[in-house]
Amino acid sequence: MSLPGEFESMLIRQRDRALSRLSKFPDDAMAKLLVHNRTQAIADLRAEQRLVESRKIGELIELRLLGPRVDQGSVPLEAFLKVLAPWMRACRAISERQRYGVAKLTGKLKRATADELNLKLSGVGVGSTRLLLTGNGIPDITGNSLLYLTLQHMLELLNANSNNILDAVDKVGVTGARALGDFADAVNSAGMAAEISWPFGDSPLHWIGNTDELLRIKALLKSVSDARETEIYLEGEVASISDTGRIHLRVPNLGRVTVKYSLNQMQAAQQLVVATHARLHVLSTAYFDPIRQVDVPKYNLLNLAS
Repeated sequence: MSLPGEFESMLIRQRDRALSRLSKFPDDAMAKLLVHNRTQAIADLRAEQRLVESRKIGELIELRLLGPRVDQGSVPLEAFLKVLAPWMRACRAISERQRYGVAKLTGKLKRATADELNLKLSGVGVGSTRLLLTGNGIPDITGNSLLYLTLQHMLELLNANSNNILDAVDKVGVTGARALGDFADAVNSAGMAAEISWPFGDSPLHWIGNTDELLRIKALLKSVSDARETEIYLEGEVASISDTGRIHLRVPNLGRVTVKYSLNQMQAAQQLVVATHARLHVLSTAYFDPIRQVDVPKYNLLNLAS
């Protein structure tokens, strides 16, 4: 038996003995206190064990707020809500992008995606500024976890530079990128810094949002905040289909273009046949590249057109 298991067994035995005494002496104050204390200790221990397990399987996210306003172990509630709200919006938008290719869902699809992500506040670390959040890391039928993809692409964007910002933004979508920009702005406006850690696997992802970093990411995201989204049709010959969510299409006048497809479109994408004609209904997003001073189009599959 592990040490935590042995400790829990000891607490349970002590609680059960106190319960047994209470059954004989209902007014025993010491037995009542012992039952209360041991019951709470068992609940706390199990909660801690769940966090340890969540960390091991990549379901734990740590969001920490730093700065003079939180050094005393608390954070102003208004500032806390202003920071957390856009971060949660970003999580929802990015997860919708990964699941369906768009981030403007309504009704049942929006609720189903939120339920699949299943983000919860599972603990508060020392100082009351370290939030421990958990989500659902169970892979779907495609072998992918929506939580993993959401966190991976969020942290890739926050750590992006001017060379890969367009690809990073396109992975999370314009709505998700704007929400992350609002998050960085809220942290900066509150006079705080932020840390996001995803301790999973051999290469845990981490982002430290100090003042300079917040200004950097805000400037990068501002350069792509005016991206234009339009629904169009692409027709051409299927050049290849990858299991990493890419369809390569040879389109007259455009050449070889890449169309990304989401988790829910995997089965539809596999219906395509290489070297045959296809007509795809896509979301075209035109990003402005400030370095080359040109528009860069990115395409995401909406559905196969008849």
